Amino acid sequence: MLDPGFMTHPSVITVTTLRHPIERIMSLYWYEHVGWWDGIQHDHSKLKPMARWIEHWRDGSDWKAEFVR
Repeated sequence: MLDPGFMTHPSVITVTTLRHPIERIMSLYWYEHVGWWDGIQHDHSKLKPMARWIEHWRDGSDWKAEFVR
C-alpha cells in the first residue's frame, strides 16, 4: 500500500490527464475488444460492430454504470 505521506514529499508532483470522451471510448473498444479477439485470440467470429459492443458492455453492472453516465 502507498504511504499517504508519499504525496506530500517535496519532490513529488501531481499530473492530471484529460481525454476527449469519444476518443476514450474508441480507445477502449480497440484495446478491450478488437485487440483481444483480433490480436490475441485470432477469432474474428467474435468481433462486433462498435454499436453492438457498447450495448453488450452496458450490462447493468454497478461498476460499468459509473462509466456510462
